[in-house]
Amino acid sequence: MKQLACTLCCLLALSNQALAVTGEDLYTWCSQDDPGMCNGYLLGSIGTLSTLQGWKRVKKNFVCLPPDFTDRQLRELVLADLQAHPDRRQLSGASLTLNALLKAFPCR
Repeated sequence: MKQLACTLCCLLALSNQALAVTGEDLYTWCSQDDPGMCNGYLLGSIGTLSTLQGWKRVKKNFVCLPPDFTDRQLRELVLADLQAHPDRRQLSGASLTLNALLKAFPCR
């Protein structure tokens, strides 16, 4: 029980920090020559989603990434979505990342 409480506290802390990152921040990071911040943020978002889906904390899997999907493809996918919808960049980076993945790789 203590482990679950600790895990939930960590996830809540991370989610509050994730909300502080906007789509504009993510667009800036992903547009740079060195996309380290972008990759780190996106991989963290994917890791959190995969963990929640694996723990069955969501009723169904929403995103089903292909097994050979690369970090670069993830960055290009999210960046293309951010470029196509500049009016949404004030939203959280996490929600925009999830939205791009949902459109591209919905579970069937």
